[in-house]
Amino acid sequence: MISEVSRLGPGVRRGGAGAQLACSAAILGLQAVSPALAAPHSGVPKVRTGPELSDIALFVVAAIGVFVVRRALRKRFMKRPPKD
Repeated sequence: MISEVSRLGPGVRRGGAGAQLACSAAILGLQAVSPALAAPHSGVPKVRTGPELSDIALFVVAAIGVFVVRRALRKRFMKRPPKD
């Protein structure tokens, strides 16, 4: 007997219209609130004395991404028998 997930195919979920509507409403709500939370820019440049917090966060996220991808590829290729 074929399970419900395999009939839907890979990557397809049974969310329905309600889940899609909730997701759309959440995205629209975030877009409406975003400009109010943004800090205005004074137009005066400041002297850079070091990396900003966002630069460090971007580096950390990229390093984690590289680590996760390399680990997944190692695990994937360790399952295969070596070619002769």
